[in-house]
Amino acid sequence: MLIGVYGSGSVHVAVDSAGSVQDYYDYYPFGLIQRSKGICNGVRFKYTGKELDKHTGYYYFGARYYDAGIGRWLSMDPAEEKYPGLSPYGYCAGNPVRFVDTEGKDWYDFGGNHLEWREGSGLQLKPGFWNWIKNLIGKGEYAESLGENVLLGRGSINEKVNEAKFELYLESNKEGPIATIKGNTIPSDKNKYATIAEGLYSAELTNYKGNPALLINEGGIVPTVFPNPNPESAYYGKNFANEIYFHAGNKYRERLWYSMKGINKLLPISKGCQTGFHGNFKDYLDFMRNFQKDWKGNYYLVRK
Repeated sequence: MLIGVYGSGSVHVAVDSAGSVQDYYDYYPFGLIQRSKGICNGVRFKYTGKELDKHTGYYYFGARYYDAGIGRWLSMDPAEEKYPGLSPYGYCAGNPVRFVDTEGKDWYDFGGNHLEWREGSGLQLKPGFWNWIKNLIGKGEYAESLGENVLLGRGSINEKVNEAKFELYLESNKEGPIATIKGNTIPSDKNKYATIAEGLYSAELTNYKGNPALLINEGGIVPTVFPNPNPESAYYGKNFANEIYFHAGNKYRERLWYSMKGINKLLPISKGCQTGFHGNFKDYLDFMRNFQKDWKGNYYLVRK
């Protein structure tokens, strides 16, 4: 049986190998099934992809049960004291059309790039909406859910060599960053190469020119601050770039360019990629040892 899901992760249709519809479901915003057709009724996971307990009629989200009929959790938010402006039983801050509610075990940005680990309700904007979460929390603080494993890049458009800072936050160490390193979030020449925009992107451990690196957004397109000035890029003149990595900087010198024997010009270290520490390759390798095999998480880029 093949399952079809849409933006919020909800299951809407299930077909057999011949393409015949076996089950379909439509939902009211808070998850109550509006209409359905169930020939085999074999789909356990429905609204937002969560399991519907056939005995109780409640959805199981991992930490709490949810009643879609009334749009409420059946137990209080374990972090309710940190969210005085929201009901501890409320789902998606009363707006499930705009938000989905995760299990909420993530790193959060509380403004000023102050990251904290929180276990409780985690609101995330549905695909198709701007990915900044502006959910009022506590005393005027705003929080953005960043995921369980995050590389935070702090830089500026006008940064000099090694002026940016990268911090690694892991689920295994909830006290703060497990490692930090200097580097750059801009290319070797902003007038020739793409400068990627602030945002939250997927990241996964890979290799770049034989060394450990992170592939950003699966190598797909990411937005840029300025129109892409690189004529070699498929997105020349557009506000996009692709094949972006976090990789090693200049191994021997603190500069964004390098030279090769027999080539009478300097070559760019980065044509849009994020680079870690120019001038000390050992420090870069030590930093990358904190990423376990098959590591996956997010890259969160912020600039002054």
